[in-house]
Amino acid sequence: MKNKANPKAGNGDLIGMDEAIAMLKTTRPTFYRWLKTGKLKGMKVGRQWRFYADDVRRFLKGESLRWDLPADIAPLIAALREKAGEKADSVTSLSDAERVALAASLVFKAGVALKASDIHLDSVGDKARLRYRINGVLQVVAEFDSRLLPALIARFKGIAGGAIDIKNLPQDYRIPYEEGGQRYDIRMAFLPALAGETMSARISQREIQVGGLDWLDLNPGARKLLDRAMAARSGMVVFSGPTGSGKTTALYAAIKQVATPANKVVSIEDPVEGALPGVVQVMVNASVPFPAALKATLRADANVIVVGQLSDGETVPLAVKAAMTGHLVLTAMHAASAARAIRRIVEMGAPAYDVSEGVRLVTSQRLVRRVCPECSVNDSPTADQLKLAAKAAAEGGLDFDAQPRKFRKAVGCPKCNMTGFKGRKVAFEALEVTPVIAKLVRDGAPEEEIQAQAVRQGMLTMAADAVRRACAGETTLTEAMVETGEL
Repeated sequence: MKNKANPKAGNGDLIGMDEAIAMLKTTRPTFYRWLKTGKLKGMKVGRQWRFYADDVRRFLKGESLRWDLPADIAPLIAALREKAGEKADSVTSLSDAERVALAASLVFKAGVALKASDIHLDSVGDKARLRYRINGVLQVVAEFDSRLLPALIARFKGIAGGAIDIKNLPQDYRIPYEEGGQRYDIRMAFLPALAGETMSARISQREIQVGGLDWLDLNPGARKLLDRAMAARSGMVVFSGPTGSGKTTALYAAIKQVATPANKVVSIEDPVEGALPGVVQVMVNASVPFPAALKATLRADANVIVVGQLSDGETVPLAVKAAMTGHLVLTAMHAASAARAIRRIVEMGAPAYDVSEGVRLVTSQRLVRRVCPECSVNDSPTADQLKLAAKAAAEGGLDFDAQPRKFRKAVGCPKCNMTGFKGRKVAFEALEVTPVIAKLVRDGAPEEEIQAQAVRQGMLTMAADAVRRACAGETTLTEAMVETGEL
């Protein structure tokens, strides 16, 4: 027999599920849905669910969840307000639920203000930490009592419409966000861990703020090769690099260059990172995977086809074939170098002959942090640093002795958040598939041989390009060597 609602239950009294359902006058499936999405807060006592009568009454009135925070969240709010550029204000009049909601909103606002690409929340011992990835480097912005983390995680799940009661499975969500007149997409990932759930979020502008190829500020040799490949009516141009190397930004700059009224540009992406004016953007999904979308695009009379990622053995041969049949194909892939990218395309299923004929240009890149123009000072690198730089330059096609000596040292000031760096520059290499390179590909030559030939025919490697930027005072020599793997 079901329990009847007890209207006299005190605020602090625990009631069973049947009694809560009776108070809400709803069905069990609807009640489970509210519980799963965090609209209702409950707790497991043994195998049974129990609820505070006050929480049920709050829900009936349309009020937010009650949080009994075990520690003061005010210091975290104060730290976030400072980073977000907001004035300090007392939160004593706010309920715990309102404080949690405020802290969560400030996490996003501070991330946008700091121009962070990612947000990370996790626990280390009895401390939780909030970190932002700024200019490619994670920085701790706040540390706080780890007992506050579950409430924050629950709030973020609630914002995303996630399952608050599920804490032992990964969850991924995507939400829109607006700040300062700009629209963003925030991709949130919740991951169960030994010390409790963690949350990471990627912040992406809805409208991509990127210029054409001029915006990339490439070295003259690479820019000349890229311009030549982009002017062709067919062939494949590949932008490669590891995650976080800026290859998607470079790809979008190339797309913007060719997205003219005279060209029909169709872009197949997973996910669509942002809106590109003048481009037909297609988001792949379980029903329409990359290969199916690519086959459909070939029938759409496109001049330029963009394949957001070369990632599987079915898409790769199709993309190379498209490049050989009158389409300019722009794409991106994960690879450590341009020479490695060519070998990977073959390894992923494209015939070596097709690759040698269809691929025009392969690039690879890394991002090096730009020294802050406000606080950086002149630097005198050590003999060992200069020796390493000279070696990377010689092996990468750069005349080290002909470079200026404008070395700079990072210091740190309020304008660069005390890091010594502000913004980033790209270290870029562009490998043109000449007849000699094409023969090496057909013959199955190792990537080292392909790269050596590319340097002989004029390619500047990423490491050499990074050294060039350090010599010009755009970054530090240590930053250049570390980011390109030479140190």
